[in-house]
Amino acid sequence: DAAEAIGIDTRRLKVLAIVVSALLTAIGGALWAQSIGFVDPFYVFSIDLSVKMALIAIIGGMARAIGPLIGSVLIVSTESYLRATLSGPQAGQTGLYLIIYGLVLILVVRFLPQGLAPLMLRLLRWGKAGA
Repeated sequence: DAAEAIGIDTRRLKVLAIVVSALLTAIGGALWAQSIGFVDPFYVFSIDLSVKMALIAIIGGMARAIGPLIGSVLIVSTESYLRATLSGPQAGQTGLYLIIYGLVLILVVRFLPQGLAPLMLRLLRWGKAGA
């Protein structure tokens, strides 16, 4: 209401926001499909992928745009490392990374309810102030 009161065409801005969102989603989906090489509908609509995306946002922090980026770097790199070291016939620990995700989620929600982004920004400011 306030934006309309000062003369901003809110309908046009809403449509523009939806178009930009769809464009970024399409680009991300195309790059993701190219990186994995095959898109299986059972995987794309699985609970595992949905939980991973929510986990990325929760652990990174949803208040700032940098939060999901921090969460994705942390979750994807940790998942790749844990799958490489804990999976396979010699290890026999195939789903252990899911247990570690659960523990990290519990710790973040309990001790850092805003996610890791505010903590990292505070550490960066503290490092600049000390320098």
